Amino acid sequence: ACLMAEKQPLNQYLPQLIENTRLARIQSEKRLLEFDTLLKHATIYYACITTLLSIVPLFLTSSFGSWQDRITFLSIASAIIITICTIYASGQNYAVRAEQMRRAYLELQRLWLQIDTLKVDSEEYENALSEIAGRYVDIVASTENHTESDYLFGVGDKVTEADETIRRARYILLRFMVYIGLPILLVAISILVIG
Repeated sequence: ACLMAEKQPLNQYLPQLIENTRLARIQSEKRLLEFDTLLKHATIYYACITTLLSIVPLFLTSSFGSWQDRITFLSIASAIIITICTIYASGQNYAVRAEQMRRAYLELQRLWLQIDTLKVDSEEYENALSEIAGRYVDIVASTENHTESDYLFGVGDKVTEADETIRRARYILLRFMVYIGLPILLVAISILVIG
């Protein structure tokens, strides 16, 4: 025989559901803003490198022939990276998505506060909870879903210091690759290709 789970009353799970979703959306906003900032900084960083590489040949004499070719190669590669970053950033809309998450978690906070002010013994209690539940679904449906990682780090009940360290290390590694690793790789390629 199949056992059916007993349905919990709305008042037993709705406040916690709203709070967990709110915390996950806050974490999503932080993640999206980190990526937005990284892309904006990377675009500026490579624009500066491209500008510098465009100016350097003006100061080199003809005896630096292969270096001028390398610098031209690096300048072109840097311009391509700027183009890729710009196209990717505009397609991802990190800042817009972060703002949507912010609006969602503020609306969820409003719902949570409304539940907190309801009088449990009142006649309208169940109706008010049903209305709040419907608004919760509308808010969640109006934005993209948070990631599982956002939920775990937002709610924080199973996140260890090791998890947090790994998460930060990944972000630092990504920044290292964007600001240091990729330029070193491009220099190495220019030396191999141009000689």
